[in-house]
Amino acid sequence: MLGGALWAGCCAAGAAATAGGVADPAIGRWITAHAKKMPGVELAEARYAVRGDVDGDGRGDVAVLYTLRGGGGDGRLLRFLAVFRGGQRGLEYRAHILVGGKGMREVNRATILQRTVEIEALEYRTGDAACCPTQFVKRRYRLAGRKLERAATAARGPHAKK
Repeated sequence: MLGGALWAGCCAAGAAATAGGVADPAIGRWITAHAKKMPGVELAEARYAVRGDVDGDGRGDVAVLYTLRGGGGDGRLLRFLAVFRGGQRGLEYRAHILVGGKGMREVNRATILQRTVEIEALEYRTGDAACCPTQFVKRRYRLAGRKLERAATAARGPHAKK
């Protein structure tokens, strides 16, 4: 999952996005608690956060992609998407879902559009090496109460290899 050039670009962009006003202590506390439950540790340099209105209330929510190492005790890397709702007292955790990991998909970016969080990822095709998925895809998630649910799948992107 972390071997490709696309991932390296993600990390730099993620750090910039977090430093650019999306950083919030509530996000860090929640991710740290989630890592302890796995058990694992966050790769903080891989965190990627974006602002938008996920729940339709007109307030600024935050969608965060974060990576935990060691989930399940085997040293693997798991990529999660979490949503934090903007409230009067700051950000409040709402939901999270596993969206990537080695052998599954490499998730590199997220955007919030029309109450939907869309992730861009590379998925494995038959014959892809474990380091290098090649199929570009977009997946969409909607906040449904305290859960993230998969929404209609976006079309495969033009960057996909045939």
